Amino acid sequence: SSGINAEVRGLARISQIVSRQREIGLAIGDEIDGQNELIEEITEKTEGTTNRLNRQTRAINHVSSKEGNVCGYWIVIIVLFVAIVAMIIWKSGLIRITGNTLV
Repeated sequence: SSGINAEVRGLARISQIVSRQREIGLAIGDEIDGQNELIEEITEKTEGTTNRLNRQTRAINHVSSKEGNVCGYWIVIIVLFVAIVAMIIWKSGLIRITGNTLV
């Protein structure tokens, strides 16, 4: 009888241990699920950031490839500025053109 009682107590103890391990396993599973959700969010945000960086890099490369034409743009701007100033001066009467000479 005392042997049977010891076995029952042993089985009860094993049952408690198994129940506790099950609880721990469920808690670990919940934590893993939460961590996976965080990883998915981070991955989505990282992909979005990567796409924006790629677009900006392409835009910068596009502008950089046109930097060789900047000199031409400046020449056009200066010529237009000089033409505008000349028109203003001419319209104000400070300069008159008679024949081939400026007066």
